[in-house]
Amino acid sequence: MVHGSVWGGACELVMACDIVIADETTSFAITPAKLGVPYNAAGFLNFISRLPLTIVKEMFFTADPIGAERAERVGIVNMIVPSAELEAKTYAMAKTIARRSPAAIAAYKEAIRVLSDAVAINADTYEYLHGLRRDVYFGRTIAEGIQAFLEKRPPQFR
Repeated sequence: MVHGSVWGGACELVMACDIVIADETTSFAITPAKLGVPYNAAGFLNFISRLPLTIVKEMFFTADPIGAERAERVGIVNMIVPSAELEAKTYAMAKTIARRSPAAIAAYKEAIRVLSDAVAINADTYEYLHGLRRDVYFGRTIAEGIQAFLEKRPPQFR
């Protein structure tokens, strides 16, 4: 159940949810590019497993929010409901799921998890990605991103 702005780590948390019901006030953004901060491979995989690559790239490259209607169209959320109905709709779905076979649902959930992880990356690829992240952490732009955030101004990346 999501209401309002979902940014940064909270956005990644939503990507890991099985089902997401949101209201019309909801927006999603992943903002490390605004600070010049790198992102971890596991986090990227959470987004890639849920969304088309073009949407993942847009979200990470622009750090701009995606509103509720578009979030539903691209698959971030399962459905949008009016704010007044959000809690009732969410609990109604939870009650429906609770009436189903717990053993079957557990098996479905595990099968989906295993199958979605079926394409593993090799150690060299992991190290390459980690190296890219390390380069950003120790690069010149991260200090500017953090300083701009603390000073509440747009960063001036060069």
